[in-house]
Amino acid sequence: MKAILPPFARWMGYLLLTFTIFVPAILFISGVITNENIALLKEVIRLFVVAGLVMIILAQKKEENEQTIRLRVKAMRSAFYLTIFYLFMGMFYRLYQGDAELMFSSSFLVYLVMHTICLEFFFHKAKVDLAFKNKTRGY
Repeated sequence: MKAILPPFARWMGYLLLTFTIFVPAILFISGVITNENIALLKEVIRLFVVAGLVMIILAQKKEENEQTIRLRVKAMRSAFYLTIFYLFMGMFYRLYQGDAELMFSSSFLVYLVMHTICLEFFFHKAKVDLAFKNKTRGY
């Protein structure tokens, strides 16, 4: 999977995620959030979180190469399996508790979060592996 957004979109995605964390708290403290607009605000926050995560996932690295593309595919695969595992475990837990709600309403959001975490983990793991590989060659 090739990245389609420029490299600065990654930092913009993180900035958007930070924005979605702090702005609702500021709105709540200032009294802007009421019972009438909380459902709308919840959906808008969810849309901003999805947009930020998609920007992070689809942004290019500064040194984009074949290994980066393989890491993106590996992160996508790992995130898919982790999300399925998370959803099934949540479903079994709710069945055990006797809860009537059987599906998450934000499973796509869970997938995007898992994908972003896996992507960042694999990028940093590759960087550490490369550093240790170069260090052992020198001796």
